[in-house]
Amino acid sequence: MAAVQAGEASADKGVVSAALLVALAQPKEREKLHRLEQELTRLVSNPSVDRLDMQPMSAHNRVLVAGVAAHFGLRFVVVP
Repeated sequence: MAAVQAGEASADKGVVSAALLVALAQPKEREKLHRLEQELTRLVSNPSVDRLDMQPMSAHNRVLVAGVAAHFGLRFVVVP
């Protein structure tokens, strides 16, 4: 399982990863990123919630989630 947590991200929020740029160029991936952005917006808007648990996902999707989470100032962690 993976989770996005409140806390300082390790990546620079001003840098967009190559994986995100490639995903944004593909309509199906762009829609996936849009849904993730909506979920993370809800997370940061609700001070009583500090974690968003996610279903198991592919390595590719983990990279995308980690990149988007970093832009929100969040940490992406893999929970064993």
